[in-house]
Order: sequence, then C-alpha cells, then structure tokens
Amino acid sequence: MTDLIFGRARPSGPPWALVFGEEDGGNPAGRVTLTGMAILPGAQVSGGSRYVNNVARPTVNRTAGRWQVAATRHAGIAPRYQHSQPCEIGRDPRWQDARPLPSALVLAFNETLHAIRPWAVLRQQDGTGLPNAPLTLAQQQADPAARLSVLLRQQDGNRVSAGPLTQHHQDGWRDRRYWASVRHQQGRALETWKSASAGMAVTLALGILARYQAAMRARAGVYARPAASPAPQPCYTPSGLLVFAGPRASDGLLIFMCERAGGGALPHRTIAIPVLRVYMTTHHMQAVLLPGGESVTLLDVQLSADADNPGWSLSATGPDYLMDQLGGAGAPKQIRLTIDGLPWVFAVERLDRTRAAGQRRVRISAVSTPMLLGQPYLPAQTWLNAQDVTAQQLVADALQYTGVDVDWQIPDWLVTAGAWSFTGTPLAAAVRIAESVGAVLQSDPVNPLLRYLPRYPTMPWEWPHTPADVTMPSAAILTDSLERGDQPEWEAVYVMGTTQGVMTRVKRTGTAAALLAPMVTDDLITHVDAASQRGRAILGAGGRQANITLSMPLLSGATIGQSGPGLLHVGQLLEVVEPAETWRGLVRGVSLAASFSSGQVRQSLRVERHY
Repeated sequence: MTDLIFGRARPSGPPWALVFGEEDGGNPAGRVTLTGMAILPGAQVSGGSRYVNNVARPTVNRTAGRWQVAATRHAGIAPRYQHSQPCEIGRDPRWQDARPLPSALVLAFNETLHAIRPWAVLRQQDGTGLPNAPLTLAQQQADPAARLSVLLRQQDGNRVSAGPLTQHHQDGWRDRRYWASVRHQQGRALETWKSASAGMAVTLALGILARYQAAMRARAGVYARPAASPAPQPCYTPSGLLVFAGPRASDGLLIFMCERAGGGALPHRTIAIPVLRVYMTTHHMQAVLLPGGESVTLLDVQLSADADNPGWSLSATGPDYLMDQLGGAGAPKQIRLTIDGLPWVFAVERLDRTRAAGQRRVRISAVSTPMLLGQPYLPAQTWLNAQDVTAQQLVADALQYTGVDVDWQIPDWLVTAGAWSFTGTPLAAAVRIAESVGAVLQSDPVNPLLRYLPRYPTMPWEWPHTPADVTMPSAAILTDSLERGDQPEWEAVYVMGTTQGVMTRVKRTGTAAALLAPMVTDDLITHVDAASQRGRAILGAGGRQANITLSMPLLSGATIGQSGPGLLHVGQLLEVVEPAETWRGLVRGVSLAASFSSGQVRQSLRVERHY
C-alpha cells in the first residue's frame, strides 16, 4: 500500500487535479517517483462532404418499345424445299438411232456367194459385137458361134463381164430368193421398258416391220417347201386321274414317270448360259408392304443366304419416313420384294437412322418369316420324346401351331424313346435336328417353309459323272477369287450315339479305310440312316479343295434368249467352262446386290470346288 500525503487543501471541483512533487515551500517528508506505460488508440478521422450546385435536374422518362434487338435462337427448321438430287427420268422418244435389223432367211441349199447383178436397175450393159452378115433364111443350121439377126427378140447370150456396179443391198445367194410370201421371221428378244414421269433416259429399241424387201430375178425351177417337223410328243398326257405304279412311299413324295419313254423319272434338266459377245440386262425392282400393298421405297438392297444359315437376310437403305412406315409397336412389319420377277418376303427386324448435311437415310435389317420362330420373338421350351418317333415327327412337333411347314428331302430315321431332349425355341430345335446328321436347313424365299437338304446330294468324287444343274461360260463371270482350304483325304469315320443309339463305320467305297476322321458322337444317332448321313457330310468335306467367289450379272430369259437361271440357289451343282479347263463346284452361298444409284444388279456365288 502507498500512502499519499497532500500538501494542500482539496480544491473545489470537480474535476480535481493531483500534482505530485510540486515545491510548496515546505520540506516534504520524501520524494516519490512513478513510472508507467500506456498504449493509446490510433488517431481516427471521419468526415463527410456535400456538394450542392443549386441546379435543377429534369425528370427522365422510360419508354417501352414494341421491338428490340433480337437474340440468336437455335431452332429446327423443316424447309419445304431442299437441294435437288439427280432424278432418273424415263423418256419415251418417238425416234431414236436405228440399228441394223437382221432378216431371217430360210434356204434349202448352200453355195458359194456371188454378187447379184441388179438387172432391174441397168437398162444397158457391156455387150459383144455381132457379125453383120445378112441372113435370108428364117432357120439355119445351128451354129454355136453364129449370132442371130438383131431382128430376133431372143438369142443365145454370152457371159459378159460386168462393170463396176453400185449395189444398194447385201450379197445374196444366186440360186435363192427371199420368201416373199412369209409374213413372219425368226423372233428376237423383245426389250420392254416402263414409262415413268421421271427417270434416266435409256436407249429405246424399236422393232420395224417393212412391207417391201430387196427383189431379185427368179430362177427357173420349182421350189419345194420343206415339210414341217412333227411336234414332239409329251412325256405323259396331263390328266386328273393318277395311276400309281408302286406302293406309297414313307416320305409322301409323288414322282411322275415318263410313260412314253419306257418308264423312269423325268430326265434331269440343265440350265445352260450361252456364250454371247454382250450380255445386256434390264432390271426392275418393287417393294410393297404386306398385306395392304403400300409401296415401300428402297434404294440400295443386299440379299444373302448360305448353307450355314437357315434364313434369308435383307439389308437395305431408304428415306427417313420409313421409320414411321415400317416402325411402331406390335409384330414386325412384313415387306414383299421383287427383283426381275424373283420374289422374297421379309420381316423387318431393325431400323437405324443416320443424318448428314442435306441427307437423311434409314437402314433396314430384315429376315425371312420362318426366322420369327427364334429369339427374341418366342420363348425357349423343353422338348422330349416319351416314345419312339421319327426325326421328321420331332420337327413337326416343334413347329406345331406356328404356321411353318416342312419340306423333308433327306432320309428319315427312327429316334428311340428318351433320346431327344432339348431346350430352346422352335427354330433352334429344327436347327439342332439338321445338325445331328449334317444336313442343310434352308427357308423358302416367299412361303413359311423350311427345307431339309443333304449337304452333299452327290459326293465330290462323283461330280464329273453327275449332270450339272447350271452350266455357264467364263465369259459371263465379272470377277472371281480363289482361297485354298485343303483337308485330309478321309477314307472312313466312326459315328455313334451316346446313351443309346448305334455305332457305325462310314467308309468311302474303293478305299482301304486307312485314314480315319475323328469319331463323332451325337444323341440323335439312333439309326444307321442317321449315321450314314453324318458320315457322308464328314467324308465329303475332306480332300484338296478351294472356296471360289464368283461375281456375275443376274441373267434371265429375256437376256440370253431362253429360260435363264436367274439367281442360283444353295446346293446347286455348277459347271464353269473356261478356255483351259471345265470344272464343277457346289454352291454354298449366294448374295444379290441391287443399287438404284448405279443401276446395276449383281449376284455373288460362293462355290466349293474339289480337285
């Protein structure tokens, strides 16, 4: 504690001020010194200013205009017009460049051609001088060297040399003349066309029938018209009355015999493509929506089928409105496509759309109608056989109530009870039965029909002695490519069932069965017939071979002047005649490409050739 000693009396106040250590004239008792430190706040200055100029400001009004600066807005515009594209215009001109028309002549003899002397055109010709000896007798001894008087209207003529003659017609036969009485001639292929309001103009071929022809001097003699050859007798007389010569076959097929040829089946018919200098083709394509028949616009079309796929497939492009025409909920829409008279029926599976500057396209993917029996259109089921049935009955049971029929062209066999157990769609069950014996399953292009075909109707070593289905020259081939695929020359193979069935050795005739193919097992090999079919498919696939791809035009009857092959089918035996060799192969795959932009229709074949 510190005591404060005040030297003066307290002043009146407040405030009071304390003064320490001031000399007051007295003797203080002692000096006190205080030391302290304080932190004072910083100086702060605040203030404000106001400026008044005493000037009155007018009132500013705000106006609301009906227009303002527009902002950029992105919006879809559907113009009524667009950039035009080339349009193929079909024109029907009244005139065109004439082409030479060959005349058909029927001649009975062949001789050396001699130039025709146009006697009817020349009034005079070079002659030989006649002796001017006067004759007084009306008759005289015949002398070949003598010349009758010029007063006679006839005389013996000498051969004269003709001067340069201008002939307006072609060389002909001296001893023949045209048939002036014939009103017809050898027919030629007629090129037809379709008139349209728009399309690319094509050359128009017109047939001209002239009422007159070049005349020639008739020769002496009598012409005998050749007798008409009798018409060939038909193989049998068509009648609604069927006379069966044998018992009913198990496959239900009817084979019509040739009664005028001593019995037997009808002869094999080979379609031959002739060698021509030029193969000219005209094509027509049409697509309609079923069942109404509404037209469907398709631009580029691609069709294909092969031995390892049971159905036909379609890939095409078209305008963007096909999304509304072929899309929508419900069952897949069906379209009927016809190219040069060959029809197909497809079910639309998928629609894809692409857009580009000034172009919108839709790509269509479709399959033949029997393919609707597979996924994702039908659910999987379980198939069993509680009793002995045939393989054909198993297929009929799987396709029951589907509306799809079966064309069975392979040997049928008995499947014992309990051997058939499968889970899948009806189409998968049909494919499984075909695979068990190595058969080829193909769908009909138009009808809801599945065909079971043998993989090798005749074995490759028998092809040189088997009539071909189609023969064609190499001149009809546009492009080809070859890819070797050699396999061992199998001579035998063991085929057997699993839990129940048979075990069979299938051997190639004429071999020692020394080179064996790997053994094959399958649940459905329950009979020798099934084992034989599977073994033939394995042995036929061996040996030195190649896969050849051929590209050729689509040839029809109007193109080659006869019944053309059109589009070849899977399983046909093809013969190709080349300058150096003639070879044969089995058609394994076909495809057809049709383009409106190029106006071309081309078919491509995949052929299996053995050496």
